[in-house]
Order: sequence, then structure tokens, then C-alpha cells
Amino acid sequence: MTCIKLRRALSDHTMEDINFELSEDGRKATVTCPSKTKSVYTISKDLSGFIFYDIVVDKGKMPDALSGKFSSIAKAKRALEVYLGGTKESLAVRRDKIGARVMKEMEDESKANAKGN
Repeated sequence: MTCIKLRRALSDHTMEDINFELSEDGRKATVTCPSKTKSVYTISKDLSGFIFYDIVVDKGKMPDALSGKFSSIAKAKRALEVYLGGTKESLAVRRDKIGARVMKEMEDESKANAKGN
């Protein structure tokens, strides 16, 4: 993705719930988005010795939109923001939300039954 396409895509999708943690030495970053996925994305220096950075995902297959080299951590972060802005919630996140909702409904129902007796 070229810089121009990346800027256009960023103007369409903005994410507020992306957690970005930069390491103390500034060579590695960890990115999470709990509202969209349970995966953890790591931005780290490429092993080739050049200036490039790679994105690695801890679970599953690397998305095609993120497989490539980035010239800075900031550009890799922008690519992740665009990617996460355009994706739907993962099945694991949806399952957890539904489970939490069902548990809350069960608790409310048990409280109502306790008051009725």
C-alpha cells in the first residue's frame, strides 16, 4: 500500500480503541484491539539488518494487507489502524460478548426470582 492510499484509508477509518505500547528502547511495539480481535500484533525490526519493520500476529494467519515491510513503526501502526478499522469483530470477541450478555441476563433473572419468593 502506498503512502497516498494509506492516508486516504486513514481518513475514512479512525480507531480510538487500539492499544499501542512502545518498548523502552523504541524498537518494538505491541498493538491490540480488544473490541475487534483477541490477537496481539507485534511490530518489530526486520531481521535483514535494514531499516524496515515487520508486523507479526500471535494467532492465526497473517492478513495479506499487513504482510510486507514498513519503513517506520508509525507507518506500520497506521497500516494496522486501517486494517482493524475495516474488519468485523472476530468470532472469539463476539462469543465473549454474547456470553457476558447471557450471564448478566441469568443474574438479573435469578435476582428477580429471589425477590419474588
